Amino acid sequence: MKPGLRVYENGTGGCPRVGWAPSGGERREPCGKREWTVSEDVLVSYVIPSYRGEDLLPRCLESVLSQRGGVQREVIVVDDASDDGTVPLLRRDYPQVKVLVNRRNRGPAAAKNLGAREATGEFIAFLDNDVELRPHWEEAMLDRFSREDSSLGACASHLLFFDPPGKVNSAGGMLNLLGHAWERGYMEDDASFRRYPARVIYACSAAVMLRQGVFLEVGGFDEKLSHAYEDADLGWRINLYGYRVVYEPRAEARHRVNTTLGGGTVFNKYQYERNRMRSALKNMEWGTLRWLGGEYFYWFLNQMRMESREAPSRGSSWRLMMRMAQAVAWNLLHLPDTLRCRKDIDSRRKVSDSQLMRWGLLQTQVGTPPNHCSYPARKAGRLGTGIASYPRRMVVGRKGEEALQEGWYGREKDGRGVAFRWTQERARIFLGAKGGERELRIRTLMGHPREKTRAVVRINGDHATEIEVPNRGCLHRLSLPAGRDPGVWEVEIQVLNPFRPREVLGVEDLRKLGMAVVSMELR
Repeated sequence: MKPGLRVYENGTGGCPRVGWAPSGGERREPCGKREWTVSEDVLVSYVIPSYRGEDLLPRCLESVLSQRGGVQREVIVVDDASDDGTVPLLRRDYPQVKVLVNRRNRGPAAAKNLGAREATGEFIAFLDNDVELRPHWEEAMLDRFSREDSSLGACASHLLFFDPPGKVNSAGGMLNLLGHAWERGYMEDDASFRRYPARVIYACSAAVMLRQGVFLEVGGFDEKLSHAYEDADLGWRINLYGYRVVYEPRAEARHRVNTTLGGGTVFNKYQYERNRMRSALKNMEWGTLRWLGGEYFYWFLNQMRMESREAPSRGSSWRLMMRMAQAVAWNLLHLPDTLRCRKDIDSRRKVSDSQLMRWGLLQTQVGTPPNHCSYPARKAGRLGTGIASYPRRMVVGRKGEEALQEGWYGREKDGRGVAFRWTQERARIFLGAKGGERELRIRTLMGHPREKTRAVVRINGDHATEIEVPNRGCLHRLSLPAGRDPGVWEVEIQVLNPFRPREVLGVEDLRKLGMAVVSMELR
C-alpha cells in the first residue's frame, strides 16, 4: 500500500458518537469555553470528500494549496469508491495530500466523518471537490475565529455559483418550523447583496470551517443523512449545544453545484424529505413537534400534490409520490435509531426551540422556505364555471387553494395557532356571490411593523375602496355598491407600502410582504 493511502471497509454509519479519537489514538476533548487566538502554529485540516472527482479535484486542491493564511495546513481527500482515475491522480501529482479510500460508496456525510477522524488540526475545513477558494478564504475564516470567543463553532462562506456567474449560492443557511432548509441570498446578484457578518443556523458544507473540538462534541455529521441535509442537521445541533454559526462575508468561494450528484431528480427530492423528517424528529423539542403535528401532515401532502402537478409526465408523478411514501416508511423503519440519537441530543441540549425562534434562527413560519414559498402564478379561473365552484367565505389559512390566485405566500400560524397567509404586493382571490351582498369583510392579523399598511381593494377590476391595516388583529367591513350581478367575483388587494422583514426587522426573511389575511367573506 502506498504511503499516505488508507483503505477503509464498510463503516458503522448511524448516529455519530462524541469524542472520536484522531489517528494517533489520543482522545481529543471538546473545545470548552477558553479563548482562542490564531497564530502561525495553528494547523488547519482540509477534508475533501470526492466521488468521481478526477476532473474537479486539481482546481480545488490548487486553490487550497495557494491559500495566504500563513498557517500550517494538512489536506485529506476521502475517495468514496470512485471508478475513475482519482486515486492515481492524487498519488502522482499531489504526494503531500493524505488519501483515504472507501471500498464502497458511503455518501458525503460518512466520507467527511472519516476525514475528520484522521484530521489533527485545531480547525477543520470541509470542502466539496467542485469548490474553488479565493486566495484569502483561509485568512478571512481564521480572522473571524480570532475575533470571537470559543462559543463560535463554525463559519459559513460567501459562496458564489460558477454558473450562472455573479449569483449567490449561499451566505449561510436558515431553517423554519417544519425543518425546511434554505440558503440565504440564494440566486441574488452578488453585486447588490448586502455583505455583513450574521448569525445563521447552519453553514453550507461545500465550504465551511469549524473548530475541531466543537465538531467532535456535537457528534459530527449524521451518516444516515447520506446525500442531503447533513450540513443543516449539523448546524442545528451546534446551535442546540450552545455554540454559534456565523456567516463570514470575506471568505469567498465558487461552487459548481450538482456536478456529481445531479440536481432536481426524484431521488434528490426523496433524500431531502427523508432527511428533513429525521432531523426534525431528532432536534426539535416534543412540545414543538406536537404543536406542529397537523402542519407537518398538511404540508407534506400539499408538497406531494404540488410536485406531482409539475412532473413532466404521469409516470414521473407516480414515481415522485412513491418516493415520498418511501421517505415516510424509511423514517418509521429507522425510528428506534432516531429516538436513540434524540435522547443523546436532549441530554446535552442547552438552547430551546423558543430561544432559536427569538434569535431568528428557526424561522417562525410553516410551509416551504421564504425564498421559494410563493405559489406559482395560476391561470385565472373561468368566471362562468358557477358560483358553487367558489365559496362566499374563504379562510385563506386553512383551505380552498383553488380560489387563491397569484400573490399569496404559504400558510402560517401565529403564536396562538391562528392560521393566515401573507399577501405579496398584489394578491387575487375568487369569491362566489349569490346576489344582494352588501359587505366584503376582510379579517387581517398583521401589517407593516412600523406604520399602517395601506391597500386598495378592487372587485372585478373596479376600484371598490381603500383600507388601512394595523399591525394587529382587525376586521375590516367594506361597503359594496348595490346592483352587482351574482357570479364569481375576483377580489384584488394591492398593497401600497409592502415591506421586507430583512430590511425592516433585521430577520432573515427575504420575502416582500403586504398584509397577513385570515379570512375574506361576502355578506
